[in-house]
Amino acid sequence: MDPNEEPDERLVPLSEYDIKERTTGDPDGDGYIPGPQAGDELVDTWRGAVDQEGFDAIAWYVPFHYSTDQYGIYVTERGVQILGNLLFNWSHGQQKPMVADITFSTDDGEFPLQADIRNAAPDYTSESFESVQAACELALEILLRHEWYHHQTELLAAYLEDFADEMLYRDYMEEAYRPARPGTDCLEESLANAYVARSRACMRRAPSTPAFHTLFEYSTRFQPDAYRAYDRFTGQDFRVGGRHLAHLLHTADATDAAASLGDRSQQTLLGSRLPFDTSIARATSTHRIPVYVVQPWSPTPNLEYFKYVALETDYNIRQSDDFGKKYERADKTIRERVDRAVEKLETNVDMPGFNWRNCRTGYQYVRINEQMRMIVDRDDSINEVKLVDFDTDHDLPREYGCYN
Repeated sequence: MDPNEEPDERLVPLSEYDIKERTTGDPDGDGYIPGPQAGDELVDTWRGAVDQEGFDAIAWYVPFHYSTDQYGIYVTERGVQILGNLLFNWSHGQQKPMVADITFSTDDGEFPLQADIRNAAPDYTSESFESVQAACELALEILLRHEWYHHQTELLAAYLEDFADEMLYRDYMEEAYRPARPGTDCLEESLANAYVARSRACMRRAPSTPAFHTLFEYSTRFQPDAYRAYDRFTGQDFRVGGRHLAHLLHTADATDAAASLGDRSQQTLLGSRLPFDTSIARATSTHRIPVYVVQPWSPTPNLEYFKYVALETDYNIRQSDDFGKKYERADKTIRERVDRAVEKLETNVDMPGFNWRNCRTGYQYVRINEQMRMIVDRDDSINEVKLVDFDTDHDLPREYGCYN
């Protein structure tokens, strides 16, 4: 990019964002997005934005496990405008989203077709928004709350990592969360939307509680299965879902739901307390987490980019000869565990979860899992990590000086 060229987007801290000034696409307008998008085209724009990534297409959370520099919550202004205008329209009985199953015939037989139907929403009998600004304030709250749940989930993972003294969050993201998304089994997305549906902060910004529940359900209709499945967890099952999520964070195994319900450990039960904190304002004012509004909206910096971008380390990772020989003799399961640990070192040597510990001989070690450690020689002066040895706690030679 030309250093003299203006960036395509601007990050505005939430505390400095003036939604009253920015809730319109036309500075002189009344809050509506100008032009034909005020009607059916606006619904099409919304569907095109959220049908693959849900709310995370127009807002996202950057975990500190992946990037300490970009860590925070990001909400696109364009997403707030589109959702806010839709909420306003829906509250006035306009363009209610409906999906109908239609069968059409061809020479090759009958095929199902899903078609959008917009009508005057005759079943909507709740109060309406007085202004588009008020609707956009609710839209912003919805997006913030959804991403806040992702943040709280990572905090739970960090606690579990500290307790278990092993890396958990990235394994969960890569082995449980990402493969399930955006299908029906992506529990974290269902719970994030369930948290929004239960949020009193959101209810207070709606014309009424019944209005909020109806409008929020409308907003999820074009989203992927997991996002729409939030209604499974809006009651007491929200706490049960949190326990299951904690179990997933600890095991990265999404195949055995029954095991999570049978897991009564203190760590898993902590999941039932998610979210631990609900005050976004307090968290931002004390600088615990940065929250930004992205101006103007861009489809490029989305969830896939931020959550899964390869964060190249500045450190050179190399093996000692003895390490390489031992690796070749190890069985497949052990090699896979070592590979995952090395991959994480290559991504970010200071990634939370490594739990670096010093040895008396000058070496350091990191935990591969609850049973295994990897001995390394880390030299920060030349940005190099030399892999020295690996084994279980019981079998690791004492001469490394990693035991009292």
